[in-house]
Amino acid sequence: MLKNIVTTFLVATIFISLNAEISKTQNNMNLIFLRELDSNLLETIKIMDAYNQATNNIPYEVLGTERYQKFLMEMTMICMNLRNDISSSTELNSEQREMLIKELISSIKADVKSVSESITEQQDLQGKRFSKLFKQKINAHLKEIRKEIIIEEEKIIESKTFDQYYFHLHSQQFIYQLIMDFLKPSEYLSKSNRAFLIRIAAEIEYNIINSPGPTE
Repeated sequence: MLKNIVTTFLVATIFISLNAEISKTQNNMNLIFLRELDSNLLETIKIMDAYNQATNNIPYEVLGTERYQKFLMEMTMICMNLRNDISSSTELNSEQREMLIKELISSIKADVKSVSESITEQQDLQGKRFSKLFKQKINAHLKEIRKEIIIEEEKIIESKTFDQYYFHLHSQQFIYQLIMDFLKPSEYLSKSNRAFLIRIAAEIEYNIINSPGPTE
């Protein structure tokens, strides 16, 4: 009887220790994810700033400049607020940090439900493949959008007006860039948060592709 109790206790102790080690490992990976996400967001802010500086260097008045600069500032503030949240995460415990990451992911598209069900190893492996695929697809989208932006900028020089289509392109570029900021270090996410991010990325891509948007 005593032997069985001791054996049960040892098995339980090993199980708890193993779970604690996994939790510690995931917490360390979450720290890496947040650090890399912060770096990516900073690069996105620099992109927004570069567009803003280019606007300041235009030697003549362009209709809609103030609105365009306000738009860029709003996009910059989104990234800055995310960075502030990341900065405050240093005081959190591992469970709170995991929850914060879920909230950061949710902020990209708040109407998408988080993943509540348990994710199997097979599902997570498939999720990692989807993540890699989405990074390739979104990179391709970004390249095409940047080409269109250059074409539109040439039209702006002629018309001296920032039109609605130009704002539309920049909106698409920003949301894709923001998704990429999260996807790049997604290998460090927990299974559930990675599945949640992929769900959001898929829905955003679908919405952008199927949205007619303003005409040129």
